[in-house]
Amino acid sequence: MFMCVSCLFALISLCTRRGCDTMLVLITTYLQIAAVVFLTCGILACPLGLNSSFFRFYCGQLASAFYSGSCDMGWAYMLAIVGTSLSIFCPILSQLVEKRHTKYPLTESSI
Repeated sequence: MFMCVSCLFALISLCTRRGCDTMLVLITTYLQIAAVVFLTCGILACPLGLNSSFFRFYCGQLASAFYSGSCDMGWAYMLAIVGTSLSIFCPILSQLVEKRHTKYPLTESSI
């Protein structure tokens, strides 16, 4: 949800004036940082659920935290790890783009 809102703010910043653009970039950066933190917590908390009785019923009695027993981790979990790893770069890139944008502003002569 945070990443969707930050995408919406990024699209809105294309249509706003210069002063509002800086504020939207800052808000978008903080939303992206919060989204990455929540995604990372979810990925780290998922294997802790393997210790529950539900997973022990389906995966065998040897299933415990960070050991899935006879079950395999699916592609969804692997893709979530890759997506979160790539999402780490979003706040970094938004700050770099903002600094470059203020260093080299667009003028009518450069268009």
